[in-house]
Amino acid sequence: MFGLAYGPLPGKGEISDALLGCANRAAPQAALLVTRMEGHMDKRERYLHAFVEVCDRGSFSSAAKALFVSQPTVSRYVSALESEVGLRLIDRSTRTVTPTVAGRALLPAAKALIAKIVDFERLVSGIGAGETGFLRVGTVYSLSIRVIPKLMHAWRVRHPSIEIHLSEYRHRDLVTEAVLSGDLDVGFGPTPSPWDGQSLLMGEEEFVVVPKYGQWSGDARIAISSFQHEAWVQFGRENGLSAVLDETCGSGGFAPIVAVRTEQARAAVEFAVRGVGSTLVPSNIVPRTVQSVALEPPVTRTISLFWRTDGDLVVDEFIRTMRRASRPEMFL
Repeated sequence: MFGLAYGPLPGKGEISDALLGCANRAAPQAALLVTRMEGHMDKRERYLHAFVEVCDRGSFSSAAKALFVSQPTVSRYVSALESEVGLRLIDRSTRTVTPTVAGRALLPAAKALIAKIVDFERLVSGIGAGETGFLRVGTVYSLSIRVIPKLMHAWRVRHPSIEIHLSEYRHRDLVTEAVLSGDLDVGFGPTPSPWDGQSLLMGEEEFVVVPKYGQWSGDARIAISSFQHEAWVQFGRENGLSAVLDETCGSGGFAPIVAVRTEQARAAVEFAVRGVGSTLVPSNIVPRTVQSVALEPPVTRTISLFWRTDGDLVVDEFIRTMRRASRPEMFL
């Protein structure tokens, strides 16, 4: 790390606050140094490293060996630091070099700042290599019940240091808008149309009817018109699943008789099981203990990952991981 050049650090105020707190507990001189050190972190870091090594090792020659520079260079760095602070920090009058009172006051603050810089460098390096950071992913409510958890497990196995911030939305259009506005890095849901960005087709999910009481003894597939006299568990008007039910019933020549509206697909299944009415949901959210019936013709929708541009290492790796983890049966 010694000898590298640094520009002004992001988060400089946070680093300075932490160091100032440490310095103020030690001595006013340390706090003064912190204020002067903001910006031009390249030479200040060299000065601080030299000062800390001299204090810890008790000699300029040992510090020079540790820093892989010449002894005169270490001496020059320490002198430059003393000149900036306006205080003598090292007592050179004895055989063993020791910090002065001001030097002892400054030492803890100097070490704290160096540690912050090291942490910052590691964070930058990890983000640049796609090894750390966080990713903002958005999806619709129904996909977060069973599909998303499987995919997130695949991601965590490969990238435990990269956190996923998952946002869930009522409607696919809200996911699309969030990606376009930059509030999300990646959207996962019904394929948006139109879409000018990047996308990856993940699979196709089929909708099924969960009849009242969750029991069915009829045909494996049935026309939606067979349910035209049934009461329905419908979704909130702003929920994307509401339009799916309306359009499906409309294709059968009727409008659904609404018994109750809910925002949650899993709640709709529970209402149906309790006999409130039938409901139409993606097959992948129906528990295996609950019977459902597929429709003829089938009601399906494609599911995709979509994002704005290429070039982000973490986004690119997320897409690659999702492509490897996706299976057609995941949506059944």
